[in-house]
Amino acid sequence: MRLQRLPTTVPLLALGLHGRPDMAVRFGGNVYLFEFKVVEMEPEGAAMAQLREKDYAAKYRSGEGEVFLVGVEFSRETRNVVGFEVGRGHDRAGWAATLTPPRP
Repeated sequence: MRLQRLPTTVPLLALGLHGRPDMAVRFGGNVYLFEFKVVEMEPEGAAMAQLREKDYAAKYRSGEGEVFLVGVEFSRETRNVVGFEVGRGHDRAGWAATLTPPRP
C-alpha cells in the first residue's frame, strides 16, 4: 500500500501480518491502525469489529499520543470504498463514528 502526496515521510509501524492490523502508521505523534475488508455491496462493520475484537491497539496504548482505529470497507463489485469507521483505540469499547461515502 502506498501513501502518496503527503507533506512528510510517514513511518509505517506494521503491515498486515498475522495478529496485526493491515497497516499501522505513526503520524503527528499519534498512531493510526487500519483494517481493510472487502464486502459484497453494503458496509458491514467487519473492519472495525476486527480492530476491536483483536485489540490491536493494546501494544500502542502505553506510548505518547492517541491511538486511532480506521476500518475501511470496499465493495467487491464496484471496487470502491462503501464505508469506513473511525474510532479511538484507548479501550476495546472506545468511541467510533461510522461514515458512508456518498453514492455517485
